[in-house]
Amino acid sequence: EHYSAAQILAGYPEFSPYLGLCQFRNCEHKSEPGCALLGAVREGAIAGFRLANYQSLLSDCLSTK
Repeated sequence: EHYSAAQILAGYPEFSPYLGLCQFRNCEHKSEPGCALLGAVREGAIAGFRLANYQSLLSDCLSTK
């Protein structure tokens, strides 16, 4: 079963406070300046492995379409 990007994101509730706070509206949360999720990882508010896992799942989801 394939999941949408929104469904994958819903599996990471700790990201919620940071969504919409990135400098760029189309932020992919990879290496963009002003990314709120990357900032949260640097501050220790979000575990780095969680963001990495999200990025991997999202990449897999997008590559199968």
